[in-house]
Amino acid sequence: MQRVLFFLVLGVLIGGLAASVFVDARPMELAADAGPPEERIAATPLSADAIAPPERIAQSRASISGEAQAEGLISAALRRHAEAGLRKGWKAVREDEIPAEDLAEGMAKFEKLVLKSPFYIGQALAERRTKAEAALARAKTGGVFSLLEGLEAGGVGPLPELVRDPELFEPLFQRGVGEHFRSGLEKRVGPDDKIEDGETLTWPAGVFRISGHLQTKGKSPRDVTIAGAGMNSTMLVLSNPIYGTPRNFTIRDCTIHTSGSYLLDFRHQAAAIRFERTRFLGFDSVLLGTHSLALSVIDCRIEGGYGGGTQNGRLWDVRTDALVARFQSCSLSLIHLDVGYLRSGATVLFEGCSLDEILDDPEANAAAHPGVMFENCTITRHEGDWQTIPKLDLNTLFPDWKNRME
Repeated sequence: MQRVLFFLVLGVLIGGLAASVFVDARPMELAADAGPPEERIAATPLSADAIAPPERIAQSRASISGEAQAEGLISAALRRHAEAGLRKGWKAVREDEIPAEDLAEGMAKFEKLVLKSPFYIGQALAERRTKAEAALARAKTGGVFSLLEGLEAGGVGPLPELVRDPELFEPLFQRGVGEHFRSGLEKRVGPDDKIEDGETLTWPAGVFRISGHLQTKGKSPRDVTIAGAGMNSTMLVLSNPIYGTPRNFTIRDCTIHTSGSYLLDFRHQAAAIRFERTRFLGFDSVLLGTHSLALSVIDCRIEGGYGGGTQNGRLWDVRTDALVARFQSCSLSLIHLDVGYLRSGATVLFEGCSLDEILDDPEANAAAHPGVMFENCTITRHEGDWQTIPKLDLNTLFPDWKNRME
């Protein structure tokens, strides 16, 4: 929350000061589009006496900002910081020194912004909290897709209380229909229009190439699962990404090789996905491509180094605020987490995870994303450039896998 408040204050000050440079006689408004949703402050006109410019004559700064309230609340250290910033900003445009009257005017406007900003910050936080509570209430009555729809509108997330509490988060993936089983070997090629609600496609130990699963024509089967005989026993090699529109999709107890492509390509619809005890490898681009996503990942391994490309893959491509994800007791290695590309309203928790030789800097990138949290995790970064990324041999996991593949 301290980081949220910091960026809210920063957005208000920058927006207000920038407007003040170009606006003299018009009423000043705080910029409504100065940043991501949690940084936006309601544009409320100030009173005429509050915004009247000071007389442009050379005099001491103290006489310009002589309000007792400002003198009592704004410290000398903050004023020195503001003056230094004003001088630096002036120098960025001109070579001379800022005149005393312009410096005094700038300080007066700065002080007014500082004094009035808390109200607008509090108002923006209250509005966001109200939207967040409404989104969570919709999730309880309308389910996970109602939640994602609310988040997609923006100005709602992040929702750390949701992903931190399994009793709130796990019901988002609760099955709505009973489970029945069918062998995945029955149909492995072509669009699978026979998948029904609640169906679990089972795979024995071995290595299997599959194509077309879940590429349903206009159908949206619910509670569909792909299940193997164990992470180290069953490997499914995808010929192409999974493009279907399942509602509440699960993969468990297997290794998935994506053959250099996406695992999921749901970039035009919302998805609720659950992974359990599964290893993912072989992706050179993006593992998860979705429009909006609720994701639960438990006891899984996401491992780079097994692809055929020159650079390893990225975890996801989610281009809306509608992302709520929880990684629990997972291992991730030799991949880009791409935290810096997430939208400001996204919420992601890594709980008890091991992140080894990560190819970007997730902790630094998370500093600007209050909704991204690493709790009880170990994180190491890969030392070196892309040329030093090791190429791993899949035969160490599944000996002679190519000749064994059915």
